[in-house]
Amino acid sequence: WNGSETAMVIIDMWSYHPCKTVTNRAGALVPRLNAVATAVRAAGGLVLFAPTDASEVYSGWPQRERVFQTPHVTPIFQNISVPSLASGLITGDDDECSDAGHGCVWNYGEARQNPAIIIEPSDYIVGGDTNPIDVYSVLTHHGIKNVLHAGIAENICVQAKCEGIPTLTKLGFNCALMRDLTDAQSHYEPQSYRGPGLPWVHMDWGTKNVTKSIEDQGIAVTVEGAALAVAAGAWPQS
Repeated sequence: WNGSETAMVIIDMWSYHPCKTVTNRAGALVPRLNAVATAVRAAGGLVLFAPTDASEVYSGWPQRERVFQTPHVTPIFQNISVPSLASGLITGDDDECSDAGHGCVWNYGEARQNPAIIIEPSDYIVGGDTNPIDVYSVLTHHGIKNVLHAGIAENICVQAKCEGIPTLTKLGFNCALMRDLTDAQSHYEPQSYRGPGLPWVHMDWGTKNVTKSIEDQGIAVTVEGAALAVAAGAWPQS
C-alpha cells in the first residue's frame, strides 16, 4: 500500500460510552492509537476521525468544516449487509452493558472524543452513522484506495456504521482492521453470572473471538497497528 493512497479511520473513540468498562478500555487504546496515527501521517496517509453521534460537537473546528468544503459525492449505497458478530458465545449476551456491577447510565449527552486523542490540523472529522457521504467524499477526493480501521466497538460500530468495514469494502476500498486498536463489547459481569443462557465473557476473550470471526469469515484481513508505528519510529520497539 502506498502511504498517499491510505487512510486510517478511527471510529467512536468517545470520552463517554454508556458502559464504564467500554469507556475505560477505549481510553487505554489512546496512546497506541496516537502513535499509529502519527505513523500514518508520516507515511503520507490521511487520518479521519468518525465519532458519528458526537461529530457535531466539533462544529466550527477546521477538521470538521473541511469536510463540508470537500466536493460531496453520493455513492451507490444499497443492500450492504452487516455480518453478525455481536451475539452468541463469542461475546456473551448481545450488546449488554459490561459494568461488572458498577451501574452504567445510558447517556449520550456527554459524547465527544477522548481528550487525550491527538487531532492534527491535516485530519478530518466526519459525520455519518447511516449515511456514508462524508467519509466517501473525503476518501474519494484524496484518491484513497486503502483503509486501516480502528476504534470501538469491533463487533458493533466498526461493522454496522457507514464508515465501518462492510460498507467501505462494498464501496470499493481495501479495508484492514488494526486488531490491537479495537475492542469488542462483551457481556462481562462475573458478580452476577447467569445460567442457563449465554455466558458472561471477559472482554479480552470476546475481542479475540470477534477478531477471529472477522478473519474466518473473510470480512477483512487484520494487522498490528503497532508494527506500522515501530517501522515509522513512532512507537518504541520495547
